[in-house]
Amino acid sequence: MIALFAAIRAAHFASLLFVFGAEAFAWIPQRGGDGSALPRKSILIAAAVALITAILSLDPRTHAAMALEPLGQARIVLLAMLVAALAWRRLKGLNALLAGAALALMAVSSHAAGVAPVLGAVSDAVHLLAAGFWIGGLCVLVAFMRTRPPAATLVPALRTFSSFGMIAVALLVIAGTANGVLILGGAQGRWTGGYIGLLTLKLVLAAVMIALALTNRFGLLPGIARGEAEAQDTLSTTVAVELACGAAVLLVAGLLGMTAPLTM
Repeated sequence: MIALFAAIRAAHFASLLFVFGAEAFAWIPQRGGDGSALPRKSILIAAAVALITAILSLDPRTHAAMALEPLGQARIVLLAMLVAALAWRRLKGLNALLAGAALALMAVSSHAAGVAPVLGAVSDAVHLLAAGFWIGGLCVLVAFMRTRPPAATLVPALRTFSSFGMIAVALLVIAGTANGVLILGGAQGRWTGGYIGLLTLKLVLAAVMIALALTNRFGLLPGIARGEAEAQDTLSTTVAVELACGAAVLLVAGLLGMTAPLTM
């Protein structure tokens, strides 16, 4: 049951991060390249998954109480509005705002917010939004690269993603560090082995993703700009590995949300 609940949470994280990141990246003015490489249907399906898993991820023992709780209601309404907006028309700015708001509201019930309600919620919201932009943007990039664009078109798109992606990674690291300090240093009690183990795994996977992102930006992008076919082929592999690590991070995050960090 715990594994199923964690998988549902992970699916919710993944779908909502994907929608926010894809719509936010598509909203950015593109210098060459297409920020709308992902079809609207795929975004709509992901938004529907986010809505369904948001309902399924409610604890069955307190389902009625949580469904009536204002925060839970607000997230469900936002996700329903997102699905309706995507089904009607792809208004990138509106969709990004709706997905971002639904994502940021998750921070209010996070472990960090439980220790420091305001600071923890803000820190975790930044963490979630930065992760969403990074992962969703990668998905857009993969879809665009599958069209085998010429280097003259691909390089500006890569530079756009890299410029904003580096900011997202920096915010991700800063906010993640703040969350860790709040959770593990802001309450009395002993750290649980399960939480520390999962947190360590998440940090290792995140470090691999950051290393790959730096390799893409400073190692492969210059080669692609010079017209090196091998650099472009290697980029396809590194981005795929980066996304696989991101999927693993989301699964671990689903488990972390259900694991008590401290024993009193």
